[in-house]
Amino acid sequence: MLRDYVGQNCTPPGTGTTITLGSVLTGRRAFSASGAFGNGDLVFCYLSDGSQWEASICTLATGAPDVLTGRAVVTNSAGNTSRLNFTGTCYVYNDLPAANAVYRDANGFVPGGVAVGSSGVGKAALTPGDASHPGYVGFFDAGNVRKGFVGYSDGISKLLLGVDAPFVGWVVTGSLDVQGPLVCAPGGSFAASLTNPGWRKNPSGELEQFGQASTSSGGTVTIGFPIAFPTQCRGITLGAYSAVGAIANIVGAPNVNSFNLIGVDFNGTPVAGRVDWIARGN
Repeated sequence: MLRDYVGQNCTPPGTGTTITLGSVLTGRRAFSASGAFGNGDLVFCYLSDGSQWEASICTLATGAPDVLTGRAVVTNSAGNTSRLNFTGTCYVYNDLPAANAVYRDANGFVPGGVAVGSSGVGKAALTPGDASHPGYVGFFDAGNVRKGFVGYSDGISKLLLGVDAPFVGWVVTGSLDVQGPLVCAPGGSFAASLTNPGWRKNPSGELEQFGQASTSSGGTVTIGFPIAFPTQCRGITLGAYSAVGAIANIVGAPNVNSFNLIGVDFNGTPVAGRVDWIARGN
């Protein structure tokens, strides 16, 4: 929709939707010049007669002569989006209307919600942020219903990924390099906090929690789960124990909030050590 140094004289279109192109403006090139636009391309164009102007989106139709059709007005010198009546000598050139520009303001924000792409299957749109709220890119289906978004929040120093549609799973193409904790909360039945200790809940409702615990030479210690199991903890699996010549054991039955852990040597004496654990429940 935008090319460098494109401009031509044209036949006055009145208030019609078709602009018939004429000779090339000095220092410019034709809309259909090599490297400019092709037949059927959408084009940003400014139309002027020297006393009034309008910015519109047209479609180039190449032929003898070339014409710009559609003339969907974005703005004009009258301050509205109506087609003005051009009857005198006119010229038209390719440039970007300010209303269609995407840029950062002095505060680093992108002003206005701006559509940045569209097709038969949907589009993406930028929504601005401010000092209290993050800006984000929203993703929409063909019915203009938002299905998800990605943004950044200075307040919590986190990249935000959101899913508005029913969640079916993430798809990662290529590698995913995560620096620091990854917290996923799509708003559906899946959620996770991949910290240590951490947890993840799958769409079936099963909750898995995990971490690394330290035992004490003073005896049994209580290890709290990162979050409470809604109904029950069904079992805990322990990994390799760091203390040589000793083992780690679960003491008693776990509850929804915690479990008891002890490390002992072969004489039954409590020892200090570390062990990884995984608890599952619902």
